[in-house]
Amino acid sequence: MQPKTCRPKQIRTRDAEPKQHFIIENLMKLLRKINQDMTKPLRIIQWNARGLYRSRLEEFKNQLRHHNPHIVLLSETHWKDEYKVKFSAYNSFYLNRASQGGGVAILIKKNIQATLLDFPPHENIEAVGATIRLSNKDIIEIASVYCPNVQCLHPKPTTGMQQST
Repeated sequence: MQPKTCRPKQIRTRDAEPKQHFIIENLMKLLRKINQDMTKPLRIIQWNARGLYRSRLEEFKNQLRHHNPHIVLLSETHWKDEYKVKFSAYNSFYLNRASQGGGVAILIKKNIQATLLDFPPHENIEAVGATIRLSNKDIIEIASVYCPNVQCLHPKPTTGMQQST
């Protein structure tokens, strides 16, 4: 003899299905709205590179592929204007030092809308910045700033940078 299985009786009313359909449709609309409004966390890396040439640059590019950050802030790139560094998945904004060493850069994924921020030049600070429009239409400003000597610890040099917006 086989055991009997009990199944709950389904009670149907004339208007139950339209109400369920209405509730499900509204729930789906709400979920789509929530999903559109959500902003995924940005992965941001900051690194004092102390020079990004040849083998170090290749290793850095491998790390970028591995960690896949949205934004990378670099200091001490040691790049020169005649040395063009390209990143296939990133737009780059950079400020190279005319003399030896230094230099700052920001790498931003190509699918993120970004424009260069205009910082006034300063003798003690190297800085490059970008305005970024997020998928939820919020705007953030981000900067890669490098101070090559102790003189920049004084509050005076940064006042011009704070007035960029």
